[in-house]
Amino acid sequence: MADPTCTVVFANGACCTRRRRGAQPWCKPCAEWSRKHGRRDPNGRTPNRCTGELQAELHAAASAATDDCVILKNRNGTRPKVEIDGRVIWAARAVWITAHGDPGDAFVLHTCHRGDDGCINIRHLYLGDHAQNVSDMVQAGRQSRGEGQPSAVLSEDTVRAIRQEYVPRVVTQQFLADKYGISRSNVSNILRGAQWKHVA
Repeated sequence: MADPTCTVVFANGACCTRRRRGAQPWCKPCAEWSRKHGRRDPNGRTPNRCTGELQAELHAAASAATDDCVILKNRNGTRPKVEIDGRVIWAARAVWITAHGDPGDAFVLHTCHRGDDGCINIRHLYLGDHAQNVSDMVQAGRQSRGEGQPSAVLSEDTVRAIRQEYVPRVVTQQFLADKYGISRSNVSNILRGAQWKHVA
């Protein structure tokens, strides 16, 4: 019978000791690392820190005495997540749970707007609802808009061109819609500023 252990060997020479995912050669964390890094082979990657070290860092952040941001170390350039009792959650939420208990359905938000940078300082965390979470995202400048959205069909330059080319009774909205491959209602929304209002 095949060995059920993940086949990944880390950069420090240690072998991954987690169980494989079915017939795959890698465990779930190693497969997820590969997916996040453009399907790279996870062999040779830096292993995750030991649980004790991470727990100590979360506990220190939960009782932080500084007003400076406390950034979770050894991150891969993404908002940090941790595994607690078999659940993977945001590190900031884990700090809140350590300090105050489970917040239930509430969102754990940042007054410093540096959640994506990895800030886990309890002094920068507060609870809010979905609307506050969206507002926090906007204030931090993290929302996707315009051509930054994956579904965007137009560029900002094209939006400016549509606004410049439109001349009532001479160049119609339908003409511009046909020219740029969008609907007439989209053209109308662009001209009225209902869409792409951030484009001058």
